[in-house]
Amino acid sequence: MMRYVALMTGLTLAAQAFAWGPATHAYLAERATGSTRPGLHFGSILPDMNNVVFNKPDVFDAMRTLTHYECSRLPSSCLVLGMISHNEAWGADWYSHQHWLNETAEAEALYSTRKIRQIEDEFGLRPDQAEFLFEFAIDYLLRVEDGPGLGRKLLLGAAEFGPGQQQQLIDAFAVPLSQRVAGLSIEQAREELRAAARQYRFAIEVYGTAYLSDETAAFDMLTSLTAFYLCLDAATAADGLWFAVELCRDDYRAELDRIAGLLRADLAVHAPETLQSCAWGCSAPAPETTNAAVDPVLGAMLALGPLRLAGRRLGRIRRGVNVRSE
Repeated sequence: MMRYVALMTGLTLAAQAFAWGPATHAYLAERATGSTRPGLHFGSILPDMNNVVFNKPDVFDAMRTLTHYECSRLPSSCLVLGMISHNEAWGADWYSHQHWLNETAEAEALYSTRKIRQIEDEFGLRPDQAEFLFEFAIDYLLRVEDGPGLGRKLLLGAAEFGPGQQQQLIDAFAVPLSQRVAGLSIEQAREELRAAARQYRFAIEVYGTAYLSDETAAFDMLTSLTAFYLCLDAATAADGLWFAVELCRDDYRAELDRIAGLLRADLAVHAPETLQSCAWGCSAPAPETTNAAVDPVLGAMLALGPLRLAGRRLGRIRRGVNVRSE
């Protein structure tokens, strides 16, 4: 069961090999804005929802453009502030992609470029494969240092992304999505967006549940993702991921905080109204102090445990009319 869940999550997240992992995006958004709202955390991850669109490259590309460059189409909220922090024009994704976008001496000197080169040389991997290891190593290190509360943040964010916010996203993106994909009606665009939003939310629930467990469960999940994406055996995947973890352990946090500082300044320039209305006034209790009796969704997740939660959610998704075939 866990292997199937890992593969399901891998299919969802594998295309993020050219971006930060989910926990890293949430960390950068929180550090850049000063907000601890679950909506901000999930919004910082949500733009990658196009990664669950399979075998439809036109829909994949058009949806990615909307979520990475045009999230201002949605009404202002902490969710949207998180999405803005993720953007590829000048946000967290832009910083993560500099070693690809700029073939300059400055880009070669970047922290990410130097680490990726070392991973390439150690294992004889392609740059994109080494980047996968680099970025998920950082995601894992955040889980190690921040503890299971990081998993709670992801789960709370997913729980808050309910039907109302999903409908706002559909209303904002359905028309432009249909206009950019030949032969796609507005109603079909709505269904594509609805299916992607629901399935991506599920993937983050699986990811967050693994992080809510112990470090071994988190590492095993990331090893499964690595083996699946890089087509490696489990032992080699674990060795590569652990090498990347040790390579980044002592200095990754300083690099993330550097990026968060730059992102904070960018948000003040490019999204001052959303930042002012959503960030500084929307702090929330730390996830560690969340009362499960007050939040029944999170309480159920904590009670079920990783396997029962994943199995039940997976069963519901597999019965859904909009779910992609395995």
